[in-house]
Amino acid sequence: MKILLIVPPNIGFTDFISPPSNVKISTKGVERKKYGSIITDMPLGIISLSAYLKSKIDIQTRGIDFNVLLKSIVSLGHRLKLISKKHYNMKSMTSNRM
Repeated sequence: MKILLIVPPNIGFTDFISPPSNVKISTKGVERKKYGSIITDMPLGIISLSAYLKSKIDIQTRGIDFNVLLKSIVSLGHRLKLISKKHYNMKSMTSNRM
């Protein structure tokens, strides 16, 4: 038997994209865009549950932590924006030379 254990995001999407004043924030990118803070601690709940289930029955478990995934997507998005801006600036500089 196989079981997938999921850790949902600890913050709602709206609070993540447009954090209210009572939510801890983190800023990303050159634009200093504000996002709600994502907690990416070790998912002890699903680790413990997986260990317990494996001790009782013969199963395979996998886990997905959407907090880590969400944080990675935001970081990647900002890196891609920087790369595309640099590429666009380089393109416009070379086209202006002609």
